[in-house]
Amino acid sequence: MKINSDGTCGRTRKLLVIAQLMTLAFFALGLAFTFNPTPVILFLFTSLSPVLALPAVIILVTQWLATYKRRQIHQVVGLRASRTDTKGDRIAIAG
Repeated sequence: MKINSDGTCGRTRKLLVIAQLMTLAFFALGLAFTFNPTPVILFLFTSLSPVLALPAVIILVTQWLATYKRRQIHQVVGLRASRTDTKGDRIAIAG
């Protein structure tokens, strides 16, 4: 059973890059308004900020939870494998 497949890792990377680009666009709009406060930039900043920031946070949280779940599954599988390896054959030891 392969837990961290290449497809999952590639998808995670793409989603995190998208979240970073959305955050970068959010900060660029904020800086544009700071240096050149026009009504157009204010409108763009106030209308696009929730569209950019909220999905970026959602992507980040979902990827964090998915990574956490994969690690927990990996630890459970490793723990079960180590328990079965250490028991050994009791009949061979007693005989």
